[in-house]
Amino acid sequence: MQRVLSEVKELGIDVQFVELKKDGYSLVEMNMIFINQYLSEEKAKEVLIHELAHFKFHSEYSILYKMKVPHLKMEQEALN
Repeated sequence: MQRVLSEVKELGIDVQFVELKKDGYSLVEMNMIFINQYLSEEKAKEVLIHELAHFKFHSEYSILYKMKVPHLKMEQEALN
């Protein structure tokens, strides 16, 4: 997990572990990722990698996250 966090920091992305109702989410336009603080380390790492995929594949489309259909499509892409 520390290796992934170091790599994320090098990219200029801030990761915060906070109390959430879901596993995690990213604010691409603000270079921030939020991870549920109650996840196991392995699950938190999985969620972090998933959220990083949004930065890699969808950063130029952050406005679309507010729209249900494009958001669902981008969630599917980040899983692969």
